Amino acid sequence: MLKLYVKLEEAYHKASGTIYFEKNLHIVTEGEEMLRAIPEFAGKMLSGIYDCTRNGYQALFEDMTKAEFTSYCETVESAGYTLYTKNDSWAYNSKNTNQFLTYITEEHVLTLLYTPSVKTLRVIVESRADTALAGLESENQYTKNVCSTLLTQIGVGYAQGHQNGMCYVMRLEDGSFLIVDGGHAAQVYADNIYKVMREQAPDPDNIVIAAWIFTHTHGDHVGVFPYFAALYNNRVKVERFIYNLPVSSAFVSSEWFDGNTGLEQTVKMKFPNAEVNRTHPGQIFYIRNAKINILYTADLYASKKIDYFNTASMVFTIEADGVKTMILGDIGSDGASVISSIYNGSILKSDVIQVAHHGILSSPSTLYSTINPEYVLWPLATTDYKTKEPLEKYVGYKNGSHNNFFTKNADATKYVEGVNLFLAEDDVVVLTFGENKVEKAELFADVSAYVK
Repeated sequence: MLKLYVKLEEAYHKASGTIYFEKNLHIVTEGEEMLRAIPEFAGKMLSGIYDCTRNGYQALFEDMTKAEFTSYCETVESAGYTLYTKNDSWAYNSKNTNQFLTYITEEHVLTLLYTPSVKTLRVIVESRADTALAGLESENQYTKNVCSTLLTQIGVGYAQGHQNGMCYVMRLEDGSFLIVDGGHAAQVYADNIYKVMREQAPDPDNIVIAAWIFTHTHGDHVGVFPYFAALYNNRVKVERFIYNLPVSSAFVSSEWFDGNTGLEQTVKMKFPNAEVNRTHPGQIFYIRNAKINILYTADLYASKKIDYFNTASMVFTIEADGVKTMILGDIGSDGASVISSIYNGSILKSDVIQVAHHGILSSPSTLYSTINPEYVLWPLATTDYKTKEPLEKYVGYKNGSHNNFFTKNADATKYVEGVNLFLAEDDVVVLTFGENKVEKAELFADVSAYVK
């Protein structure tokens, strides 16, 4: 019925008061049972239905007041849903809070995303069989103080002919790891990830990846994963994967679906015991001493169509030992505009930032100044490996006006390359976290120099 309702809205011609249908109208009812799990919002106009993740749907309501949202929460609970988690975060104008709630039944997960600054409510329904729950803070039990927390930027591999690509490894205080993306489709990058973890693990023969997070499925970010899975799935334990992969051609250009599907198939085949979290904004993961706060996924972009796939890149923060790291993935100006319109500076301010290799392609970017980091990690190489000559395109990314905040800051001493601004090149950069600060930053020429 929800799909029929939307079709009627689209077909209604206000001037004539007539509903016009195409001659051979048909409505696909696949997923209709899932859509029926969304409690009816009596008296409120539905703006659209979107396939947001595999076997998940989003109902979008616009011009939503706080009172209407509160009323709908009561409706959800009356329909048999139990509140699982609630995350209040300061909204853009700081007078209201974003309300991110997860409700559950035995069969379904219902995620409510209420963003008062743009007056929208997004209701996302999924099968509990298709996505794991984020887990409660009280369930996060682990051995503390085994080792210090490290954040490592592994070079993009420009010795192999690449100037961009992204791989971050965070060692947690119990010796387990978080991995973000991984890099290009080549064995050398898989080997690099494994070598770094063996170097950092308290027990190199017992490597645990507490979570592997994929921002999006561009090859320079996740192309390495099938190689790693084939080579090392029997040498490491992966406890969970966290990602959000859009699947609807009405939402995202279909050329990217093969990458999404292939990644999920590899996850299922090579790490069948790992949990899979198809995550959404407002969800918080408590993993050892890390708190991962999901700020943006493609869910927040509906009802617009994503023509530039980087707009589907996930954005999140990782807080550990009082240090907050902002992971921007490959987000561009469209996604950055959504983030800036929703969140208050207190949510966005971070100590460390990962800059998209091209930067946020708008000029100027207020998001950078709001994040206002002390350390900058940039998955980018700007010189030709063989000739050592500058590469015009990538130098243009670094020095472009849209990235002036880092390259031509008013305080000329704020970001100094090799001190607190690190281009990936082929380097390895290791940040050691202390109590509420980055204690030191170490730079190594490449993975071989680091693990020597």
